[in-house]
Amino acid sequence: MKIFTNNTRRASSFCPRAKSLSKIKVKEGRTEILETSSIAKSAVEKFKLGEYQTISEVNEYITQEYEKIAVPSVQKKAMIAETIALVSRYLNYDDRKTLGVITKTFSYRGHDVIVSPDFMYLEDTVLTLVSFSAGRQKMSTKFLKNGLTGCTKSCLETLGLLLYGMEELTLRNIKYGDIVICYDSLKSGNEKIVLPLSDYTSNGNRASTKSNQRVTETFSVIDGKCNHLNSDSFIETIEKYETGQECSGDDCEFCKYSPFCNEGDNNDDSLLPAQETREKELGSIQFTKEQEAILEFSKGVALVNAGAGAGKTNTIAYRIADLILGGSNPSDILMISFSSSAANEMSSRLLRVGKQLDIEEDIKKVHVTTFNGLGGNLIRTHFRGFGYTSVPVLIDSVKEYELVIRSVEEYGQISSLNYVMPHMDFGKVKGAYKYLLSEFRKIRTFDLTVERYVKDEFSRSVWENYLVYVKLLRDNNFIDYADQINLIAHAIRYGQDSVLAELNYSHIIVDEFQDTSDNQLSFLNYMLYCSKFVSLMMVGDASQAIYGFRGSSPESILNLNDKLLDEFKEYYLSGNFRSGQMILDLADRCLMVSGQVPKKHCISMVSNPGDYVLFSGAEKTIENVFPEFIDEVKTRGINLSDVAIIAHNTSTLEKIKAYLDSCNIESAIRTPMSVLSDKRVKAAICLAKFFANTEDGISLMKYIKVKNNLDVSDMISDATAMNTILDEYSTKYVDALNNIEDDVTLMALLLQGLEDLDTDDAVYHHFFEDIKNNNFTSSAEIIKYITALDKYDLDYKVTTDNNSGITLTTAHSSKGLEWKAVLVDIMDFKFNTISSSSEYQELMRLLYVSITRAQEFVGVFGNTEIIKNVS
Repeated sequence: MKIFTNNTRRASSFCPRAKSLSKIKVKEGRTEILETSSIAKSAVEKFKLGEYQTISEVNEYITQEYEKIAVPSVQKKAMIAETIALVSRYLNYDDRKTLGVITKTFSYRGHDVIVSPDFMYLEDTVLTLVSFSAGRQKMSTKFLKNGLTGCTKSCLETLGLLLYGMEELTLRNIKYGDIVICYDSLKSGNEKIVLPLSDYTSNGNRASTKSNQRVTETFSVIDGKCNHLNSDSFIETIEKYETGQECSGDDCEFCKYSPFCNEGDNNDDSLLPAQETREKELGSIQFTKEQEAILEFSKGVALVNAGAGAGKTNTIAYRIADLILGGSNPSDILMISFSSSAANEMSSRLLRVGKQLDIEEDIKKVHVTTFNGLGGNLIRTHFRGFGYTSVPVLIDSVKEYELVIRSVEEYGQISSLNYVMPHMDFGKVKGAYKYLLSEFRKIRTFDLTVERYVKDEFSRSVWENYLVYVKLLRDNNFIDYADQINLIAHAIRYGQDSVLAELNYSHIIVDEFQDTSDNQLSFLNYMLYCSKFVSLMMVGDASQAIYGFRGSSPESILNLNDKLLDEFKEYYLSGNFRSGQMILDLADRCLMVSGQVPKKHCISMVSNPGDYVLFSGAEKTIENVFPEFIDEVKTRGINLSDVAIIAHNTSTLEKIKAYLDSCNIESAIRTPMSVLSDKRVKAAICLAKFFANTEDGISLMKYIKVKNNLDVSDMISDATAMNTILDEYSTKYVDALNNIEDDVTLMALLLQGLEDLDTDDAVYHHFFEDIKNNNFTSSAEIIKYITALDKYDLDYKVTTDNNSGITLTTAHSSKGLEWKAVLVDIMDFKFNTISSSSEYQELMRLLYVSITRAQEFVGVFGNTEIIKNVS
């Protein structure tokens, strides 16, 4: 057996899967971090070998090598500065020139041990052999964390260096001396390193790391012999190396086969196919007196306070139908919903009512949209009036991020932001580009002025960088999501009536009115005085205003006379067709204890509800509460698909799911899920990477694995067959890339490869639909878009539906849904961390929304004080 000792610290040397996968012949693609590490290591080597005599020469070499890497100049400048600082600090600490080293092969107990030290030094009778690694941040230290792969006395790299050192001492006729095996690393100065190794040497503040750890082993040579060479630990390690031993997983990121072993992918059984929403058959409907009053409203402005489960969607649909039957022009009716999904649902409901009343063709002419859709259409129609020379394009996340990068290139660095790792995003800790992206979005979402945003010199710099970004948006003929609202609001504010001509409707209905922003209210205020205006009806529920983080609040309903106009008619939909009265009383109690008295209490319209409420305190966990809850569910004959567990955070739902899995109870999380964490999306990214670089065999291999539903055992069971499959795919795509003259055919081939992944994965289905809906005109555009999502970590989330088992969902995601039985975990609502009464009231409204999802049985647990108050 051949042992290449310079690889034996890596997990791939010991992992049996990686050893088996190594029989499959693939090429590796280069990554940015490997390129930068290679530059740093090469710079050190050139100095040690005497190719450069001064550190300034080394620094010049580093600068020249970075010019070959395609990254933005501001980022490149920061990377050059950091690499120069790392290398200079290291060389100032250890400026020795190495003796000549070559690769040698030694025979050890029937094995060929192949050795190549990085540096070698001789002082008197002490021979130092160095294995050197380079990297920035934590890259160069992670592989030292595992005891099996660390530089211990049993490490095979230590064995190889010992054999090398013994021969060097023999060649120099040194019979008595020491061999020092040194594992040295180039690391950033602010890095905190904790190694599970007790044998290291600290060298003061001059070393290459802040904690200055240089891992060494010293071996004595007596009369030309080193007893440690006969150590049984080397034999044991060789056996592990030969047969393979599972690693701890800490080092997997350094193994090129890690995408096939430790993906952390979503489980197929937790992601169910995307399905169309099924509406209950309407049949004949009987209206309550409250609903009849709303249907009879025909002129002026009306505010409809619609409690949870009040049947507002049906009421709105029949009001629109009644307007048409009464002679109103359907093209002059505008229905505004809060989201695209809600608008689609309303369109479907209208069509069903239209069929029922034989006015289907008329009802199709009703304009159903969102505020953003309304604004976007206006901007595209009257683009010149908004200052554009051609129809502007709604920017996607990739182009938006690239404009942020370009704005930084033009503006320059802002002190204290990280431009070395600008794409980093760990929540509150962000790289420069990610931080600026979040700030620019905040400014535009809330339509902030310089007076409202700038607080100090730092925020002023961000604002000035933002102005460069705004100019780039205009210069490139882009609008973003917030522009669809803000540009219309500005046009209204400055009296640009010529671009607002289409905001002229006879009848306007707004759903989820409690979630409107001030700029959206300006739309409505303008339309009140248009020539065709007859009526405006706003439907909402102040008790369900739960999007404070988006800038909305219940003020739009509670203080409508301040926000919109003084005179309006007020209606109520207090009848609840979903829940029993005990559940509704509990929900109302949540509002009352927080100082939010409902204008009108909800009245259950459910006959014989038999509803039930279960309370448990803070000392209770899901393990304590669930048995009693599920017993009640079973007693009532409720199917698991009619059961939901609601929490505030997804992390809590994941813990609950783990518990339910241990109980063999089927469940699925219905909450926004990460697209870039989905295994099929990862495979799509790999296919795009291969199209961009046909040398990247690892990416092609990952795509094949997922596309053909292979697992690691399938791949390693027959390496020959796997190589055949790999060759077939590689030939198919490479031939196409080399020989196809028209891009249409190549684009079709790429889209077909992506479509082949669209099977039973709801997250991927959304991703692939997004690709198709982007209307890309070339294969290069598709490849650039997909690979950029990965490169810049531009993750986004989609919501998948569960059609069997218990639904696990966040409180925000539960809005608009219903189940027969609901269990609410309020432990992570974090009532104890709120700093204002408004935050407390919004949390109680969120609890109100969660409780009112239940039809006949609700359980609440996790906070003794809150439960004591509401019970």
